[in-house]
Amino acid sequence: MEPSEKRDAIIKKICDFYEHVAGISGIYLSGSMALCETDDVSDIDLRLVIGDEMDKSAVLSVLTENKIEESDKILFVSTVNENYAVIHYENFIKLDCFVYHVSEIIPSNWLKEIKILKDKNDFLRNIKEKSCQLSYVVTQKTFDFYLVKFYSNVQEVYRRRKRGEFHYALECELWVKNANVAFWMMAKGRQPNSLGDWSKYEGRRSKLNLDQINQLKMSQNSYDFETFQSQWCDPLLSVLTEIASRYKLEFDEKIFKKVMKCDRD
Repeated sequence: MEPSEKRDAIIKKICDFYEHVAGISGIYLSGSMALCETDDVSDIDLRLVIGDEMDKSAVLSVLTENKIEESDKILFVSTVNENYAVIHYENFIKLDCFVYHVSEIIPSNWLKEIKILKDKNDFLRNIKEKSCQLSYVVTQKTFDFYLVKFYSNVQEVYRRRKRGEFHYALECELWVKNANVAFWMMAKGRQPNSLGDWSKYEGRRSKLNLDQINQLKMSQNSYDFETFQSQWCDPLLSVLTEIASRYKLEFDEKIFKKVMKCDRD
């Protein structure tokens, strides 16, 4: 059985089961399956929408405890909390499942490209239509959040390299690069991933342009801090200035240059 067939079989079993559970208002897919951009190692991003009176963890336990009849066997569960679980099946399929109360589902940029599987009273269809009317706007709060995370990790790179903690430094560099990509996305008018999430930033599904992809590749094996600075300083300053101008945000170029040690005066 092909990976796509395995995924479809798991989704069908889940949908068939929840079809008969009272209080399930909707089921939808997000991510690569919703966009028809899957490959052999794509996972399933499944979302369940339930009544506000229902217990999320109880709904989710059906999946984590393998309670669905004739379901594929679970190899292990890597994450589980009240409303989220990551399940790995023996057939190598991975399922990321969130459970939301109806009151939590409001129009957003994340709901523009969902694939609806079950929809009570057209609730999800209406949400999706309203979401598609939204434009992404960078707020000062969001801009400052990513900027501060970028600044702190730039300085941590320097500290860790000084101490010879090279793997720690590499981890911080990844956070720096991830924040940088988030700014690229903002400049494109697209909502960035949560900080640290690399989904659809690299590979054939990347939303970046060729120059940006090449810059990421060029910096993959950079172990010299000055090289690291020179690769990211001027291009990022230009992007940050563009974002601040477009969305009328406050941005202190002097602080940026001091953090990046670009200001040699």
